[in-house]
Amino acid sequence: MKGYPGVSMVASDRTTQLGAAAGRDTSVPPTTVTLRPHTSTAFILRVTQALNYPAATCRPEKAHGYRIYPPDSRTALLLADADLTGCASVTVHLMVVRPVGASAG
Repeated sequence: MKGYPGVSMVASDRTTQLGAAAGRDTSVPPTTVTLRPHTSTAFILRVTQALNYPAATCRPEKAHGYRIYPPDSRTALLLADADLTGCASVTVHLMVVRPVGASAG
């Protein structure tokens, strides 16, 4: 696989996207990652705390977790996070994602 995963927060109903999807950190170019059976890869997701923004700008809302689409996939994974708060406003961008296989450095 090669590229960026699609990441968004999901509202408490577990289906509705909450706020803006993750932007892409293009400072790291995507590379091809080949996965053998029973192996995995990772990606870096940076998330800013929603409560750092004024409530009127963010419109904070409890989130269920993250919806994650692997690159070139139409099947999403749902990752629950009991302590996650998102912004209902799509003008506030809380998340930035790096391509799969990219290091944290």
